Amino acid sequence: MSDAGGIYIVAGEASGDLHAANLVRALQALRPGIETRGMGGPRLAETGCAVSVDLTEFAVMGLVRVVPLLGRFLEVINRFRDELAARRPAAVVLIDYPGLNFILAGVARRLAIPVVYYCCPQLWAWAPWRVRKLQRLARLLLVIFPFEEEFFRGGAAAVKYVGHPICDALAAIDRGAAARELRARCGVGHGETLVGLFPGSRRQEVAGLVGAMAAAARNLAGRHAGVKFAFSCLAESRAAMFPSGLPVITGPGEPLMAACDAAMVASGTAALELAFFRKPMTVVYPLAGWKQTLFRAFTTTPFISTVNLLAGEEVVGERFIARPADVAAAADDLSRFLGDAEARRACERALAEIADKYLLPGASARAAAEILELIEREQSIPEAAPGGRPEPVR
Repeated sequence: MSDAGGIYIVAGEASGDLHAANLVRALQALRPGIETRGMGGPRLAETGCAVSVDLTEFAVMGLVRVVPLLGRFLEVINRFRDELAARRPAAVVLIDYPGLNFILAGVARRLAIPVVYYCCPQLWAWAPWRVRKLQRLARLLLVIFPFEEEFFRGGAAAVKYVGHPICDALAAIDRGAAARELRARCGVGHGETLVGLFPGSRRQEVAGLVGAMAAAARNLAGRHAGVKFAFSCLAESRAAMFPSGLPVITGPGEPLMAACDAAMVASGTAALELAFFRKPMTVVYPLAGWKQTLFRAFTTTPFISTVNLLAGEEVVGERFIARPADVAAAADDLSRFLGDAEARRACERALAEIADKYLLPGASARAAAEILELIEREQSIPEAAPGGRPEPVR
Protein backbone atom coordinates (compact mmCIF):
# COMPACT_ATOMS: atom_id res chain seq x y z
CA MET A 1 0.00 0.00 0.00
CA SER A 2 1.28 3.46 -0.83
CA ASP A 3 1.39 5.87 2.09
CA ALA A 4 1.34 8.92 -0.20
CA GLY A 5 -0.86 11.56 1.42
CA GLY A 6 -1.20 9.52 4.60
CA ILE A 7 -4.38 9.42 6.66
CA TYR A 8 -6.29 12.51 7.78
CA ILE A 9 -8.10 12.26 11.15
CA VAL A 10 -10.70 14.58 12.70
CA ALA A 11 -11.68 14.29 16.37
CA GLY A 12 -13.60 16.82 18.44
CA GLU A 13 -14.09 16.76 22.24
CA ALA A 14 -11.90 15.05 24.83
CA SER A 15 -13.22 11.53 24.25
CA GLY A 16 -12.73 11.72 20.49
CA ASP A 17 -9.22 13.06 21.02
CA LEU A 18 -8.40 10.01 23.17
CA HIS A 19 -9.86 7.58 20.62
CA ALA A 20 -7.96 9.29 17.80
CA ALA A 21 -4.68 9.05 19.72
CA ASN A 22 -5.13 5.33 20.35
CA LEU A 23 -6.07 4.78 16.71
CA VAL A 24 -2.92 6.54 15.48
CA ARG A 25 -0.75 4.43 17.78
CA ALA A 26 -2.42 1.30 16.41
CA LEU A 27 -1.86 2.49 12.83
CA GLN A 28 1.80 3.18 13.61
CA ALA A 29 2.19 -0.31 15.06
CA LEU A 30 0.72 -1.92 11.95
CA ARG A 31 2.38 0.44 9.45
CA PRO A 32 5.54 2.03 10.93
CA GLY A 33 6.26 5.42 9.40
CA ILE A 34 2.70 6.04 8.24
CA GLU A 35 1.92 9.75 7.92
CA THR A 36 -1.03 11.07 9.91
CA ARG A 37 -2.40 14.60 9.93
CA GLY A 38 -5.62 16.13 11.12
CA MET A 39 -7.64 18.14 13.60
CA GLY A 40 -8.04 17.07 17.20
CA GLY A 41 -6.57 17.82 20.59
CA PRO A 42 -3.44 17.43 22.72
CA ARG A 43 -3.62 13.65 23.01
CA LEU A 44 -3.71 13.25 19.24
CA ALA A 45 -0.79 15.67 18.89
CA GLU A 46 1.27 13.65 21.39
CA THR A 47 1.30 10.70 18.97
CA GLY A 48 3.23 12.69 16.38
CA CYS A 49 0.14 13.36 14.27
CA ALA A 50 0.40 16.84 12.67
CA VAL A 51 -2.60 18.60 14.25
CA SER A 52 -3.51 21.84 12.50
CA VAL A 53 -6.54 22.82 14.64
CA ASP A 54 -7.37 21.99 18.28
CA LEU A 55 -11.07 21.17 18.03
CA THR A 56 -11.35 20.31 21.73
CA GLU A 57 -11.09 24.01 22.59
CA PHE A 58 -14.50 24.88 21.16
CA ALA A 59 -16.62 21.77 21.60
CA VAL A 60 -20.18 23.00 22.22
CA MET A 61 -23.75 21.70 22.35
CA GLY A 62 -26.91 23.40 21.13
CA LEU A 63 -27.70 25.86 18.36
CA VAL A 64 -27.63 28.93 20.63
CA ARG A 65 -24.02 28.24 21.59
CA VAL A 66 -22.94 27.20 18.10
CA VAL A 67 -24.04 30.46 16.44
CA PRO A 68 -21.24 32.65 17.96
CA LEU A 69 -18.68 30.10 16.70
CA LEU A 70 -20.00 29.83 13.14
CA GLY A 71 -17.11 31.91 11.82
CA ARG A 72 -14.57 29.58 13.41
CA PHE A 73 -16.37 26.50 12.13
CA LEU A 74 -16.34 27.94 8.60
CA GLU A 75 -12.59 28.52 8.95
CA VAL A 76 -12.17 24.89 10.00
CA ILE A 77 -14.22 23.64 7.03
CA ASN A 78 -12.25 25.77 4.58
CA ARG A 79 -8.94 24.70 6.07
CA PHE A 80 -9.99 21.06 5.91
CA ARG A 81 -10.93 21.43 2.23
CA ASP A 82 -7.62 23.15 1.42
CA GLU A 83 -5.52 20.56 3.27
CA LEU A 84 -7.30 17.66 1.57
CA ALA A 85 -6.98 19.23 -1.87
CA ALA A 86 -3.28 19.89 -1.33
CA ARG A 87 -2.24 16.54 0.21
CA ARG A 88 -4.81 14.08 -1.19
CA PRO A 89 -4.77 11.67 1.79
CA ALA A 90 -5.48 8.00 1.20
CA ALA A 91 -8.47 8.24 3.56
CA VAL A 92 -10.22 10.59 5.96
CA VAL A 93 -11.16 9.16 9.37
CA LEU A 94 -13.89 11.03 11.26
CA ILE A 95 -14.55 10.29 14.94
CA ASP A 96 -18.03 10.97 16.41
CA TYR A 97 -18.66 14.78 16.55
CA PRO A 98 -21.53 14.67 14.01
CA GLY A 99 -22.36 18.37 13.92
CA LEU A 100 -19.09 19.18 12.15
CA ASN A 101 -18.04 15.79 10.83
CA PHE A 102 -21.11 15.29 8.65
CA ILE A 103 -20.15 18.49 6.82
CA LEU A 104 -16.50 17.44 6.54
CA ALA A 105 -17.55 14.03 5.23
CA GLY A 106 -19.40 15.76 2.40
CA VAL A 107 -16.32 17.84 1.59
CA ALA A 108 -14.09 14.74 1.46
CA ARG A 109 -16.61 12.82 -0.64
CA ARG A 110 -16.81 15.61 -3.23
CA LEU A 111 -13.00 15.45 -3.46
CA ALA A 112 -13.30 11.67 -4.08
CA ILE A 113 -11.39 10.82 -0.90
CA PRO A 114 -12.69 7.74 0.98
CA VAL A 115 -14.35 8.52 4.31
CA VAL A 116 -14.19 6.20 7.31
CA TYR A 117 -16.53 7.07 10.19
CA TYR A 118 -15.18 5.64 13.46
CA CYS A 119 -17.33 5.71 16.61
CA CYS A 120 -20.49 6.51 14.68
CA PRO A 121 -22.83 8.96 16.41
CA GLN A 122 -25.61 7.32 18.41
CA LEU A 123 -28.27 7.95 15.78
CA TRP A 124 -30.24 4.98 17.12
CA ALA A 125 -30.90 7.08 20.24
CA TRP A 126 -31.85 10.46 18.81
CA ALA A 127 -31.81 10.72 15.02
CA PRO A 128 -32.41 7.43 13.16
CA TRP A 129 -33.52 9.37 10.07
CA ARG A 130 -29.89 10.52 9.53
CA VAL A 131 -28.59 6.99 8.97
CA ARG A 132 -29.18 7.06 5.20
CA LYS A 133 -27.18 10.27 4.89
CA LEU A 134 -24.29 8.78 6.87
CA GLN A 135 -24.37 5.69 4.65
CA ARG A 136 -24.05 7.92 1.57
CA LEU A 137 -21.24 10.02 3.03
CA ALA A 138 -18.93 7.23 4.22
CA ARG A 139 -17.24 4.27 2.57
CA LEU A 140 -16.77 2.41 5.87
CA LEU A 141 -18.57 2.68 9.24
CA LEU A 142 -16.66 1.33 12.24
CA VAL A 143 -19.19 0.84 15.06
CA ILE A 144 -18.45 0.30 18.73
CA PHE A 145 -21.48 -1.68 19.99
CA PRO A 146 -22.58 -5.07 18.58
CA PHE A 147 -26.19 -4.02 17.92
CA GLU A 148 -25.00 -1.04 15.84
CA GLU A 149 -23.74 -3.35 13.08
CA GLU A 150 -27.30 -4.24 12.14
CA PHE A 151 -28.65 -0.73 12.76
CA PHE A 152 -26.22 1.01 10.38
CA ARG A 153 -26.47 -1.57 7.59
CA GLY A 154 -28.55 -1.08 4.47
CA GLY A 155 -26.61 1.44 2.39
CA ALA A 156 -23.49 1.53 0.24
CA ALA A 157 -21.14 1.88 3.22
CA ALA A 158 -19.59 -1.27 4.69
CA VAL A 159 -20.25 -1.67 8.43
CA LYS A 160 -17.84 -3.39 10.82
CA TYR A 161 -18.12 -3.85 14.58
CA VAL A 162 -14.71 -3.27 16.23
CA GLY A 163 -15.55 -2.73 19.92
CA HIS A 164 -15.36 0.31 22.15
CA PRO A 165 -12.00 2.14 22.13
CA ILE A 166 -12.18 3.43 25.70
CA CYS A 167 -11.00 0.03 26.89
CA ASP A 168 -7.61 0.28 25.20
CA ALA A 169 -6.56 3.18 27.42
CA LEU A 170 -8.30 1.95 30.55
CA ALA A 171 -6.90 -1.58 30.43
CA ALA A 172 -3.35 -0.16 30.63
CA ILE A 173 -3.97 1.69 33.92
CA ASP A 174 -2.46 0.23 37.09
CA ARG A 175 -5.68 0.53 39.08
CA GLY A 176 -4.13 -0.19 42.46
CA ALA A 177 -1.35 2.38 42.13
CA ALA A 178 -3.67 5.03 40.65
CA ALA A 179 -6.22 4.51 43.42
CA ARG A 180 -3.68 4.71 46.25
CA GLU A 181 -2.09 7.89 44.92
CA LEU A 182 -5.38 9.72 44.31
CA ARG A 183 -6.93 8.71 47.61
CA ALA A 184 -3.87 9.99 49.43
CA ARG A 185 -4.01 13.30 47.50
CA CYS A 186 -7.68 13.70 48.48
CA GLY A 187 -7.02 12.92 52.15
CA VAL A 188 -9.15 9.76 52.16
CA GLY A 189 -8.34 7.68 55.22
CA HIS A 190 -8.82 4.00 55.96
CA GLY A 191 -12.52 3.09 55.93
CA GLU A 192 -13.55 6.36 54.28
CA THR A 193 -15.39 6.66 50.96
CA LEU A 194 -14.34 8.77 47.96
CA VAL A 195 -16.98 10.07 45.56
CA GLY A 196 -15.69 11.33 42.20
CA LEU A 197 -17.46 14.26 40.54
CA PHE A 198 -17.10 14.31 36.75
CA PRO A 199 -18.78 17.38 35.16
CA GLY A 200 -17.68 16.64 31.59
CA SER A 201 -15.26 18.15 29.11
CA ARG A 202 -17.22 20.91 27.34
CA ARG A 203 -16.99 24.36 28.91
CA GLN A 204 -20.76 24.86 28.94
CA GLU A 205 -21.27 21.39 30.42
CA VAL A 206 -18.80 22.12 33.23
CA ALA A 207 -20.41 25.51 33.88
CA GLY A 208 -23.85 23.90 34.09
CA LEU A 209 -22.86 21.07 36.44
CA VAL A 210 -20.11 22.08 38.88
CA GLY A 211 -22.48 24.07 41.11
CA ALA A 212 -25.09 21.31 41.11
CA MET A 213 -22.47 18.65 41.88
CA ALA A 214 -21.04 20.71 44.73
CA ALA A 215 -24.55 21.10 46.16
CA ALA A 216 -25.13 17.35 45.84
CA ALA A 217 -21.82 16.74 47.65
CA ARG A 218 -22.94 18.94 50.55
CA ASN A 219 -26.24 17.07 50.67
CA LEU A 220 -24.49 13.69 50.81
CA ALA A 221 -21.88 14.83 53.31
CA GLY A 222 -24.70 15.73 55.69
CA ARG A 223 -26.11 12.20 55.48
CA HIS A 224 -23.04 9.97 55.32
CA ALA A 225 -20.07 10.13 57.66
CA GLY A 226 -16.59 9.53 56.28
CA VAL A 227 -17.39 10.51 52.68
CA LYS A 228 -14.91 12.66 50.76
CA PHE A 229 -15.38 14.27 47.34
CA ALA A 230 -13.11 15.29 44.47
CA PHE A 231 -13.76 16.99 41.11
CA SER A 232 -12.24 15.87 37.83
CA CYS A 233 -11.12 18.76 35.60
CA LEU A 234 -9.88 17.60 32.21
CA ALA A 235 -8.47 20.96 31.05
CA GLU A 236 -6.13 23.00 33.26
CA SER A 237 -7.58 26.16 31.68
CA ARG A 238 -10.97 25.41 33.26
CA ALA A 239 -9.80 24.91 36.84
CA ALA A 240 -10.97 28.41 37.79
CA MET A 241 -14.57 27.39 37.01
CA PHE A 242 -14.66 24.95 39.94
CA PRO A 243 -15.94 25.99 43.39
CA SER A 244 -13.51 26.18 46.27
CA GLY A 245 -13.61 23.73 49.15
CA LEU A 246 -13.28 20.47 47.23
CA PRO A 247 -10.13 18.98 45.66
CA VAL A 248 -9.85 19.43 41.89
CA ILE A 249 -7.84 16.78 40.03
CA THR A 250 -6.68 18.23 36.70
CA GLY A 251 -5.75 16.17 33.68
CA PRO A 252 -7.17 12.82 32.49
CA GLY A 253 -10.03 11.57 34.67
CA GLU A 254 -9.09 7.88 34.63
CA PRO A 255 -6.96 7.92 37.83
CA LEU A 256 -9.87 9.42 39.82
CA MET A 257 -12.20 6.86 38.27
CA ALA A 258 -9.94 4.08 39.48
CA ALA A 259 -9.68 5.66 42.94
CA CYS A 260 -13.29 6.57 43.70
CA ASP A 261 -15.88 4.28 45.29
CA ALA A 262 -18.84 5.92 43.56
CA ALA A 263 -19.43 8.85 41.23
CA MET A 264 -21.67 11.57 39.89
CA VAL A 265 -20.96 12.00 36.19
CA ALA A 266 -22.11 13.99 33.18
CA SER A 267 -23.87 11.87 30.58
CA GLY A 268 -21.38 10.71 27.98
CA THR A 269 -18.27 8.58 27.55
CA ALA A 270 -17.13 9.08 31.15
CA ALA A 271 -20.12 7.05 32.37
CA LEU A 272 -18.97 4.11 30.25
CA GLU A 273 -15.43 4.52 31.60
CA LEU A 274 -16.80 4.31 35.14
CA ALA A 275 -18.72 1.19 34.13
CA PHE A 276 -15.41 -0.32 33.00
CA PHE A 277 -14.13 0.28 36.55
CA ARG A 278 -17.41 -1.09 38.01
CA LYS A 279 -18.18 2.15 39.90
CA PRO A 280 -21.79 2.78 41.04
CA MET A 281 -22.89 6.17 39.79
CA THR A 282 -25.57 8.71 39.09
CA VAL A 283 -25.55 10.14 35.57
CA VAL A 284 -26.68 13.75 35.21
CA TYR A 285 -27.47 15.95 32.23
CA PRO A 286 -27.76 19.77 32.47
CA LEU A 287 -31.04 20.55 30.73
CA ALA A 288 -33.77 23.07 31.59
CA GLY A 289 -37.46 22.09 31.74
CA TRP A 290 -38.56 23.12 28.23
CA LYS A 291 -35.39 21.65 26.72
CA GLN A 292 -36.16 18.38 28.49
CA THR A 293 -39.54 18.31 26.72
CA LEU A 294 -37.82 18.92 23.39
CA PHE A 295 -35.25 16.23 24.13
CA ARG A 296 -37.95 13.70 24.98
CA ALA A 297 -39.75 14.53 21.73
CA PHE A 298 -36.70 13.63 19.62
CA THR A 299 -35.03 10.83 21.55
CA THR A 300 -35.97 7.26 20.69
CA THR A 301 -34.69 5.56 23.86
CA PRO A 302 -36.02 5.42 27.43
CA PHE A 303 -32.68 6.37 29.08
CA ILE A 304 -30.22 9.27 28.88
CA SER A 305 -27.28 7.12 29.97
CA THR A 306 -25.58 4.66 27.63
CA VAL A 307 -24.89 2.47 30.66
CA ASN A 308 -28.62 1.95 31.23
CA LEU A 309 -29.24 1.62 27.49
CA LEU A 310 -26.77 -1.25 27.30
CA ALA A 311 -28.21 -2.87 30.43
CA GLY A 312 -31.78 -2.53 29.17
CA GLU A 313 -32.83 -1.28 32.59
CA GLU A 314 -31.92 1.40 35.12
CA VAL A 315 -28.88 0.01 36.92
CA VAL A 316 -27.42 3.46 37.68
CA GLY A 317 -29.27 6.62 38.60
CA GLU A 318 -29.90 9.23 35.92
CA ARG A 319 -31.32 12.73 36.24
CA PHE A 320 -31.82 15.91 34.27
CA ILE A 321 -30.43 18.79 36.33
CA ALA A 322 -32.33 22.08 36.12
CA ARG A 323 -33.63 22.90 39.64
CA PRO A 324 -32.56 22.40 43.28
CA ALA A 325 -35.10 19.57 43.50
CA ASP A 326 -33.25 17.79 40.68
CA VAL A 327 -29.97 18.09 42.59
CA ALA A 328 -31.58 16.60 45.70
CA ALA A 329 -33.01 13.73 43.64
CA ALA A 330 -29.60 13.01 42.10
CA ALA A 331 -28.07 12.99 45.58
CA ASP A 332 -30.78 10.53 46.69
CA ASP A 333 -29.86 8.22 43.79
CA LEU A 334 -26.20 8.22 44.79
CA SER A 335 -26.98 7.96 48.50
CA ARG A 336 -28.53 4.56 47.84
CA PHE A 337 -25.14 3.20 46.77
CA LEU A 338 -23.35 4.82 49.72
CA GLY A 339 -25.75 3.60 52.39
CA ASP A 340 -27.00 0.24 51.10
CA ALA A 341 -24.30 -2.41 50.66
CA GLU A 342 -26.59 -4.78 48.76
CA ALA A 343 -27.69 -2.07 46.32
CA ARG A 344 -24.04 -1.25 45.76
CA ARG A 345 -23.09 -4.89 45.09
CA ALA A 346 -26.04 -5.34 42.73
CA CYS A 347 -24.95 -2.27 40.74
CA GLU A 348 -21.35 -3.52 40.60
CA ARG A 349 -22.52 -6.90 39.29
CA ALA A 350 -24.62 -5.24 36.59
CA LEU A 351 -21.71 -3.01 35.56
CA ALA A 352 -19.42 -6.04 35.43
CA GLU A 353 -21.85 -7.74 33.02
CA ILE A 354 -21.86 -4.64 30.78
CA ALA A 355 -18.06 -4.39 30.85
CA ASP A 356 -17.57 -8.09 30.12
CA LYS A 357 -19.95 -7.93 27.16
CA TYR A 358 -19.26 -4.53 25.60
CA LEU A 359 -16.01 -3.09 26.99
CA LEU A 360 -13.20 -5.36 25.79
CA PRO A 361 -9.71 -4.15 24.74
CA GLY A 362 -8.43 -4.28 21.15
CA ALA A 363 -10.83 -1.91 19.38
CA SER A 364 -8.12 0.49 18.20
CA ALA A 365 -6.06 -2.29 16.60
CA ARG A 366 -9.15 -3.75 14.89
CA ALA A 367 -10.18 -0.31 13.61
CA ALA A 368 -6.66 0.40 12.31
CA ALA A 369 -6.59 -2.92 10.45
CA GLU A 370 -9.98 -2.19 8.83
CA ILE A 371 -8.83 1.27 7.73
CA LEU A 372 -5.61 -0.04 6.16
CA GLU A 373 -7.55 -2.82 4.42
CA LEU A 374 -10.01 -0.27 2.99
CA ILE A 375 -7.12 1.83 1.65
CA GLU A 376 -5.58 -1.19 -0.03
CA ARG A 377 -8.91 -2.05 -1.66
CA GLU A 378 -9.46 1.54 -2.82
CA GLN A 379 -5.99 1.79 -4.32
CA SER A 380 -6.49 -1.43 -6.25
CA ILE A 381 -9.52 0.05 -8.06
CA PRO A 382 -8.65 1.77 -11.38
CA GLU A 383 -9.04 5.54 -11.27
CA ALA A 384 -12.20 7.06 -12.72
CA ALA A 385 -12.12 8.72 -16.09
CA PRO A 386 -11.20 12.42 -16.07
CA GLY A 387 -14.01 14.44 -14.61
CA GLY A 388 -15.57 11.39 -12.94
CA ARG A 389 -16.56 12.42 -9.42
CA PRO A 390 -19.08 11.26 -6.88
CA GLU A 391 -22.26 13.27 -6.97
CA PRO A 392 -22.57 15.93 -4.25
CA VAL A 393 -24.37 14.90 -1.08
CA ARG A 394 -27.54 16.84 -0.46
